[in-house]
Amino acid sequence: MRNTFATVSLGAIEKNLGLIKSGLKGGAMLCAVVKADAYGHGAVEVSRFIQEKKLADYLAVALVEEGVILRKRGIELPIIILGASNSGDVQNLVSYGLSPAESSLDFLRLLQAEARRREKRIGVHIKVDTGMNRRGLRTHEEFSSILAAFSSELPNLYMQGLCTHFAESSRLDSDYTDRQAELFLSYVREAQNAGFEPIVHCCNSGGALLRPNLHFDMVRVGIAMYGYDPEPQLAQPSKLIPAMGLQSQIVNVFELKAGQSLSYGLNYAASTDIRVATVSIGYADGYMRALSNKAQAVIGGQLCPQIGTICMDHAMFDVSGVSNAQIGDPVILIGGGITADQLAYLAGTISYEVLTGISARVPRVYYY
Repeated sequence: MRNTFATVSLGAIEKNLGLIKSGLKGGAMLCAVVKADAYGHGAVEVSRFIQEKKLADYLAVALVEEGVILRKRGIELPIIILGASNSGDVQNLVSYGLSPAESSLDFLRLLQAEARRREKRIGVHIKVDTGMNRRGLRTHEEFSSILAAFSSELPNLYMQGLCTHFAESSRLDSDYTDRQAELFLSYVREAQNAGFEPIVHCCNSGGALLRPNLHFDMVRVGIAMYGYDPEPQLAQPSKLIPAMGLQSQIVNVFELKAGQSLSYGLNYAASTDIRVATVSIGYADGYMRALSNKAQAVIGGQLCPQIGTICMDHAMFDVSGVSNAQIGDPVILIGGGITADQLAYLAGTISYEVLTGISARVPRVYYY
């Protein structure tokens, strides 16, 4: 196996989901979000573990293709497609029993035609846009048309769920979330008054952790199940356990004299004589170039600064404080006190991007 790899603790994921489930109110179900290859952790392996351990009631992905892969690998849990589907997706949605989160009546008619042709019944989650301003029904008039269609022209479809998405649920004092929830509830009441009983869900990780009054029938948990709060500075930080580690190896050690520079752009110059370790990881692996001259790694039990521009396949570290650092020594990039939140802060981004950015050429090693 390659000497650069990511470790994934399935035990940490289990504990995180257990922590979240312990805080759910009113018997709410849990939907585990495994889109983007389970936020870089490996969708097939994580979903299989969740299914075997019965850790969630539903799974959610962004793309129909992601759902198809899970079905082909033996995942039988209900799967919601959170992202937009198109006419070319209807066959796979019906064939693999995937539930789209949709708002287009034209699309539902296409799905109805395919489901009728295949003599199948498909669950649909109707998505309303209450303020994220990204995707979903935006008016009660549109929603009324959808409800009427379910009653009259979509016999092979049923409203399995009704959902929305919060823009800032990680803030306890967010008036915006309160307004979104109030608007969402008006759609819920309209559906219920028309005789529908969908699974009502609106909370993402932030809402699941901080908004128990909005748990309703189900919560959708993404970043939290992988061990990170949706905002690093939550008013009530949780006790989540990061599930992913990232490790590499020293492939060269050399002396850099005072005044000498290294790597592309020569933007690092040694002020004194130092020892440098070249490590087999770079931005093609997801170790972002934006971390250049900012990040640290654990080498020989010591925090060592990254120096010079991070290359596509290599990064250099000052190991002057590590006695006998040599080729083959392990290098911890995430873990050992270094978190994705810390790297995200240095790179000016969020933990989501750090985790999903660990590329496919980095093998994943799973343990419990």
